[in-house]
Amino acid sequence: MATGSTIRVGLVGAGRFSSTRVVPELQRAPGVSLVTVANSSAESTARTAERFGIPAQASSWEDVVSSPDVDVVFTGTQAPQHHAILLGAIQNDKHVLTMNPLAMTAEEGREILAALEARPALKARQYPAFPHGPYAREDALVLRLLAQGRIGQVLSAEARWHTPYLAFGSYFDILNRWVGQHTRLFAVRRQYEVGNRRVGFSAIVAELGEDRVVRYLHDNLPPRGAQNARIALHGEHGSIIVEAYPADPFASVRVAEGEGAEAEPIPVPDDLRAAYEEERHVNIEEQFAQWVMGGAEPTPLLLTFRQGLQSLDAAETFVASMRQGGAWVDIPQD
Repeated sequence: MATGSTIRVGLVGAGRFSSTRVVPELQRAPGVSLVTVANSSAESTARTAERFGIPAQASSWEDVVSSPDVDVVFTGTQAPQHHAILLGAIQNDKHVLTMNPLAMTAEEGREILAALEARPALKARQYPAFPHGPYAREDALVLRLLAQGRIGQVLSAEARWHTPYLAFGSYFDILNRWVGQHTRLFAVRRQYEVGNRRVGFSAIVAELGEDRVVRYLHDNLPPRGAQNARIALHGEHGSIIVEAYPADPFASVRVAEGEGAEAEPIPVPDDLRAAYEEERHVNIEEQFAQWVMGGAEPTPLLLTFRQGLQSLDAAETFVASMRQGGAWVDIPQD
């Protein structure tokens, strides 16, 4: 396997998002060479190879993951294909970057994680749900404020959002990273037909141990212009408020310190300003490539496979709670 200043990447699946975001970013990253691609058909494979100047066209994903000319496999396929492709890549000693979710089921996710942990030299990450959407550019600043103990221990947190789809797993990924692994949850979801429209409401309460709580509130009612989507973290000494669609991106993170204090915008530190100023926000792909080549560990926005499994466990626990008409259900903690 190539090491040092160059890595060779094989693409398995290059749909719309991969072609508009991931592949161009990999091409921009120093030391990255796209060497082969296998898409959903021979025709789409040829189009992708021509568009990005990729020298080899593979006839199947098996050819990509087994190729001696590939160091890293990027999986841009849909979730039902992830289990087989990721296992194949890992078993062929390839580093892996994959789209979310990790797999279709937590059982599949455990198999993938076990295969990865059996090969500790391999590096693998899962792409975040919001790579250039709400909360991505704020991630480093929020984690820094928490590490500094700015509001003390977080005692409760709340995510409130409005989207056509529920996307609970995406918000779980954020709060799992910011405040810690959830231990159990209680979920209620209701849907109604209003005219020709289906209206949905969801409320999820999750515990982090016995003394901390996270609340998730979702509906699909207001248009974007009327949204007040946000995440709030409430600690011993104050609160951190993160707005999803702020009028001023540089004022998207506010802190209230002390009882009765107003939430004031936190100035963006100089070393984090590039993520706010540049349209691409955080250069996830370049950081991953540099890590594989021996550099620093990439942004926490890129989930470890264990975090990817925790997301699958939370999603399945959410479904189990709903099917019981709303009941507390423990989330696996392995």
